[in-house]
Amino acid sequence: ATVVGQFKGGWHVEYSKFVDSDGKALREKVLSHRLRHVPLFPANFNPGPGARVEGYLHDCWWPGEVVEQHHRKGFRLCFDDGDNAWLVRRNVRPMLRRAPPRGGW
Repeated sequence: ATVVGQFKGGWHVEYSKFVDSDGKALREKVLSHRLRHVPLFPANFNPGPGARVEGYLHDCWWPGEVVEQHHRKGFRLCFDDGDNAWLVRRNVRPMLRRAPPRGGW
């Protein structure tokens, strides 16, 4: 999502991959404490078992933990909701931190 505006207590964001019924980019209000920045992490990021990560599955990033790593299958994640999935490296990223409170930038 991209921040496109501000309101008292939060931000207006626009999603590039999600559209409304008219085909326009979906926009919504997000409270400041829920906003997260785009991570900067090394290209050689290689999490091991036990690492807290996010996995890209079904068009969304979901929090979870690396359970297993396989040289061909990739990473097996156990998501916070209890589901498990094997994901390739490009669909695994470090767990993102939330943005600091307003005025804390």
